[in-house]
Amino acid sequence: MMSIQDKPQDSSPERNSSPTQREARLRALIEHSHEVSLLLDDQGTILYASPALTHVLGYLPEEISGQAMLSWVHPLDQSEASENIASLQAHTRQKLFTTQRYRHKDGSWRWLELRAVNKLADPQVAALICSLRDITTLKDAEIEQQRLVEESDLAHTHLLTVLQQMPAGVMIAEAPSGKLLLSNDQVRQIWHHSFPEANEVDKYDRYKGFHSDGTPYAGYEWPLARSIRQGESVREEEITFLRGDGTRGIMSVSSAPILNTQNEIIAGVVVFIDISERKRLEQLKDNFISMVSHELKTPVTSIKGYTQLLQKHFQRSDEKQSLYFLAKMNYQLDKLTDLINEILSISQLDLGMLNLRPKVFDLVEVVREELESQQATTATHKLQLKGVEKLTITGDCERIGQVIHHLVSNAIKYSPGRKQVCIEICHSDQAALIHIQDYGIGIDSEHFSRLFERFYRVDEPLEQTFPGLGIGLYLAHEIIQRHQGHIWVESQKGQGSTFSFSLPLQPHTAIAKETSHDNH
Repeated sequence: MMSIQDKPQDSSPERNSSPTQREARLRALIEHSHEVSLLLDDQGTILYASPALTHVLGYLPEEISGQAMLSWVHPLDQSEASENIASLQAHTRQKLFTTQRYRHKDGSWRWLELRAVNKLADPQVAALICSLRDITTLKDAEIEQQRLVEESDLAHTHLLTVLQQMPAGVMIAEAPSGKLLLSNDQVRQIWHHSFPEANEVDKYDRYKGFHSDGTPYAGYEWPLARSIRQGESVREEEITFLRGDGTRGIMSVSSAPILNTQNEIIAGVVVFIDISERKRLEQLKDNFISMVSHELKTPVTSIKGYTQLLQKHFQRSDEKQSLYFLAKMNYQLDKLTDLINEILSISQLDLGMLNLRPKVFDLVEVVREELESQQATTATHKLQLKGVEKLTITGDCERIGQVIHHLVSNAIKYSPGRKQVCIEICHSDQAALIHIQDYGIGIDSEHFSRLFERFYRVDEPLEQTFPGLGIGLYLAHEIIQRHQGHIWVESQKGQGSTFSFSLPLQPHTAIAKETSHDNH
């Protein structure tokens, strides 16, 4: 048997310490804690405050001893704080846990977490024991988070309101699935039915759309699908679509991917408008312009024919003054004919009727004939042709001649006071090249990207003094593009301009040696 002497002894340091030591250790623990420890009497008056009070609220413990704790509480929290302390004092609750704002010595307000327990009935304590922990940073973060959430909710509400008021249909789909997340009422109004929801990009083919050749859009071909899958941005793609009532329309569709901060595609947005009525009106306009242009050509051709007859008549009688006026009249008729032809060509472009009649021809011969024709009507400039003697290509010689006419006419018009325009014909291994250089007013580079747009004119004061509708370069660009060629400009303000275009060469192209001619 184990004797009393053999009984294990409690070797715990705390059990072996004296009451004085234990009290000292407890006080050290309280005084070095980051949390404030308080003792309150039954009236809520502070009996004791730990040194952490200075770190948390800026007061020395002796500064607040004998004060009511509620005197530091924020006015908006006073009522709740009073009720909590009263219920704790009345023993209706044994413990208290709450958060309140307390006034710092510097006048600011700090959020503190209050924990309290009622030990008034314990004769050795006879106090309310409280601890305060500073949670200002955490609370500010919560408030900021709540503010951001509210701002986000408000922005979302604003977005929905804007989307519903837009005249265009708008849809947003997640990536990579293609599941539709959001759409506005215009979607239903444009399609004439509720837009069928699709949870996969590959099922977008249930939306009935058609290419210009009549083939239906596959699911992956829709602009929204391409933005989600490939990150493609689509701008104003025209799509024929089938409405819910069985009628067809034309929509203009633009889409783009939505990226996160890591530049990853997280969604896609598509915006589309029904342009069916606009297209119908454009068709009516184009038909009208085409009809008027044809109707104008007949009387102008007749007037020009009678003018030429009068010229021959007065040449025989040597009436120089009459011939002078008839020459002026003939020149203006040529300008009117060119204008009518340009308008008619634009109309044919819009109607898809600008058909090319390709054949093999000598490009140099076409250029030379055009220069001879223009040299006969201009006394101010010498048109100099240099380059190869012969260069055969395949194309529509009349349309290429039209391009040469526009570019040379512009070179003459925009180089007043100069005496020469140079035209060079050369070639590379794959293309015929024509350069038309003037020494006139030149063009700022900021206009280069728009020079070949329909009706575009440089809007600077000097350029506005020259007549024109801004359709010659547009037509030249369209004709060269339809020949699989390229047209461009090089220019400096005040230093003249060089307009160039290239046309593809066919195998076994005939090329003669270089030479130089003056058409004067």
